Amino acid sequence: FLTADFCDEALDAALPEAAGGEPMRFHLVSCQFAFHYSFASEQRAETLMRLVSARLLPGGVFVGTTTDACVLVKRLRHAERLTFGNTHYECTFAAAHAEKRFSSAAPYGIAYNWTLQEAVDDCQEYLVPRRTLVELAARFDLELVLAQNFVDFFAAEYCEPRGAELLWRMKVL
Repeated sequence: FLTADFCDEALDAALPEAAGGEPMRFHLVSCQFAFHYSFASEQRAETLMRLVSARLLPGGVFVGTTTDACVLVKRLRHAERLTFGNTHYECTFAAAHAEKRFSSAAPYGIAYNWTLQEAVDDCQEYLVPRRTLVELAARFDLELVLAQNFVDFFAAEYCEPRGAELLWRMKVL
């Protein structure tokens, strides 16, 4: 295990070397529900992509799961104020976003605060505009293969007959 900031160049030096002193490279790099923190700034997002790209073997895959910026913005625009949610979560945007519009010319650092009942308390997170993600990934020879909202992914994979059977066997249905 290694404790480090995944958007810091120092991470590269902290990773173990492969046999022969070469940098260790991987078939798969995974970043689950943390990727959006790199979008605090363009520099942090670039560093993450550079590190991922440098550590992937040819044909390797980067799996990143993040919030769906389109869903968050849609819910914000339908909310009366700058806060929306339910009994389980709350999402609050700053007064700077009172117009509920976000410029594609400034896609980094679009912050909101997130609270998830009994798990996350007022944590600052960042939107990840899909077009910006695709363009950034391409700069580091990475290609977006699948972008799908989790609700749609879940419905397609687990609500079909074969998926429903798996969920039943796992005792979650």
